Amino acid sequence: MLKTLKHLISITGTILLSGCLGAGQVILSDTSRIRLEEVTIMGSRIPVNSTGLSRTVTVIPHDLFLSLPTRDLADILRSIPDMDIRQRGPAGIQSDISLRAGTFDQSAILLNGLNLSDPQTGHFSMDLPVPVNLIHQIEVLPGSDAKSLGAGALAGSVNIRTERPEKSGFHAALTGGRWGFAEAAADQRLLIGDFWLQAGIQGQRSAGYTDNTDFKKLNGFFQAGFQKDRYSINLIAGALSKDFGANSFYTPKYPNQYESTNTGIAALTMAVTGKVNISQSFYYRVHTDVFHLFRSDPPAWYTSPNYHLTGIAGSKTDLWFSSYLGKTGLGAEFRQESIWSTVLGEISASPRPVLSTDSMFYSRHGTRFHSSLALEHHMMTGSVSWTGSLVLHQVKGFRNYLNLFPGLDIGFPVTSWLRIFSTINRGFRLPTFTELYYKSPTNNGNPALLPESAWHSEVGAKINAGVFQSQVAGFFRYAPQSIDWVRLPSETVWHTENLGNMSTYGFEGTLTAIPKALLSKNFSLVRMDIGYRQYFQYHSSNLYYSQYLLDYLRWKLTAGIRLIFFKNFGLSIQAVAQDRAGSYTSFEDSGEMVEKEYKPFWLMDARLTCQVKRTLIFAECSNLFDADYFDFGNIEQPGAWFRLGVEFGIEAQPGSR
Repeated sequence: MLKTLKHLISITGTILLSGCLGAGQVILSDTSRIRLEEVTIMGSRIPVNSTGLSRTVTVIPHDLFLSLPTRDLADILRSIPDMDIRQRGPAGIQSDISLRAGTFDQSAILLNGLNLSDPQTGHFSMDLPVPVNLIHQIEVLPGSDAKSLGAGALAGSVNIRTERPEKSGFHAALTGGRWGFAEAAADQRLLIGDFWLQAGIQGQRSAGYTDNTDFKKLNGFFQAGFQKDRYSINLIAGALSKDFGANSFYTPKYPNQYESTNTGIAALTMAVTGKVNISQSFYYRVHTDVFHLFRSDPPAWYTSPNYHLTGIAGSKTDLWFSSYLGKTGLGAEFRQESIWSTVLGEISASPRPVLSTDSMFYSRHGTRFHSSLALEHHMMTGSVSWTGSLVLHQVKGFRNYLNLFPGLDIGFPVTSWLRIFSTINRGFRLPTFTELYYKSPTNNGNPALLPESAWHSEVGAKINAGVFQSQVAGFFRYAPQSIDWVRLPSETVWHTENLGNMSTYGFEGTLTAIPKALLSKNFSLVRMDIGYRQYFQYHSSNLYYSQYLLDYLRWKLTAGIRLIFFKNFGLSIQAVAQDRAGSYTSFEDSGEMVEKEYKPFWLMDARLTCQVKRTLIFAECSNLFDADYFDFGNIEQPGAWFRLGVEFGIEAQPGSR
């Protein structure tokens, strides 16, 4: 891996060189600071603001998600209408995210524009060691798009952004709640001349809301940078450790499962602005997974847990410049994905020892190397904006895959507050190592799987009128050879296949208002959000039961409201209602397997806060009305989960260092 990374550095280094020719009170989670404004999106090589981007985009700024009745990234994303969040465990223990009726493996997870999606399985792509309090904003970009998102973004992407802090400051929080939940977190931000840094640590644990759902989680994150004139450098590093009871996570046949994962990330980005704007990034991600099918008392036929070690090493170069023809962007990315495992991959001639054991070896190995070159051009014809792109992508180590991915985005301002847009793009992804190689008593991978690609078209409108902001869109996606875990009604073992032609279409709409209206002398309405999505799907493989792809959300309704009363008190309420297509295999007490349809459900979360100088006291509850629901069949979700906590923060006075 290190040898490959050195090779990547030399290649992209050549590309880069050629392109060059006093303390005060802090208001914690004060919802009165939430505002509607244009923000720069990193989903393009050429900088563009959110309203000018000719595609659907949802941006959640820092001050908004801190006011939500949750601090877990997955639950924050659940409040977005076009996100499908399926959790096996709470508090971010394991969350699958998908967009526009795709699967969790079809959505890319990015950190500061760098694709850190896990090649073993999308179940681990959300393992990011970034405390929520250090996230600057969250960007959700649905739709296939190879030009800026690369491999894996077949149905869309989520980009987590961390940036230079505005002020020096310190923040700490303690939380306790039902089922033995406890959390402690602290973070520090410093500005010293042209240098800055921020660091945070967060620990969580719970005894579990039912048998074998206990967990422990610890993560730390560090970011430092230098910025002066045209030059900037940004370094990040982080680590995340999770141990958890995995009750029926992967099969209800054996509910006493247990899992332990560890994630480490590091990235370095250097940028130069001027006539030619250049950004050069190197990134690395390592992930280990130990999966026990039996947490205790294993049967005689069970020999050992499954051990996996995956690594990603990449180099990404972006540059753009302006001319009389418009703005042109160029990009190159080189990325290696590898796995060492006891069960996934081809048999290795040189097994590696598993460091955490005395006698286990990674006996199997798999690797593949991505190379991509991208061209993007933006131009104006009158008031119409055009963005065309072309990506050449090659994969070695997986059938030497080579293909072209074009795209075209068009936008037109009808009035000063209304903009319409249309896009057509092509995206793709490779099968994960789990889809290719995993074998168990209930699952069989398929080494003969083909890559899947999709054409995605979209038409929509954006409205930005004073206190109101809205966007509506309709889309169509055509994907031949879609990958899923399936089984026939007569079968008991799930296996992966390239299904027949898959057509997905639907529409989405959101409306946000910040009226700043006084309901009475002591009550003010700060923000309201409402969103709705409806999806439809047609596929040519009606014979199969599906584990993921055909279990899409038919519709989803979200609504949120935030209030301030008596100056120091805040109330946030978030509600979600949804209905899922498809079915799940229920294991009855008799041992019989029965196919059951998913039932619609609705959830409500609430958060009440009180600000006393530098201290914020809060009470919050997830699933306030104790609803029974399934994100995955047979995996019970927690009921009403009450938590109490206190936060303390100090920030430098404006203008101080």
